[in-house]
Amino acid sequence: VTKGSFYWHFKDRDALLDAMLQQYKRVSIEAGRLALRGVREDPVARLRAILEAPGKKDAKAVEGVRIELAIRLWARRSDNVRAMLRELDATRDEVIGNLLRDAGCVDTRLRPLTLLVQALLFQLWTREDLNNSDREALVALTLDVLKSSNIKHRPTRPVAG
Repeated sequence: VTKGSFYWHFKDRDALLDAMLQQYKRVSIEAGRLALRGVREDPVARLRAILEAPGKKDAKAVEGVRIELAIRLWARRSDNVRAMLRELDATRDEVIGNLLRDAGCVDTRLRPLTLLVQALLFQLWTREDLNNSDREALVALTLDVLKSSNIKHRPTRPVAG
């Protein structure tokens, strides 16, 4: 790339980096949408599809995870990158939270369970030592935990007996 060609497209280096971040954010959000394409409306089935996506080993997705890890390290040194990641994480939290709410999750458990799903997804995407059996067990256990947390009418104090 010549200097003239670069400046035709970008004002400066920061403009290039900002464009890269915004493109990554768009691609990442679209990848999440693609993981849900064709999955029936049942929120638990949709959560399962999200949790099973890392096990499919899509080469493009694996590369995206490596890029995200680099971006998260970059965010330690850059306020702009941290801000973009906050937006991306908020979008992901909203999608997961809406699925949990649709599945019947009580509001008091919504945020912690959303963070739990996000933490598990991070492990599923980044741990290269997990085999299919480990992944399947983690997904099944997580869905069991989520289902048991979706009881809307829990007693707030022990029932006298």
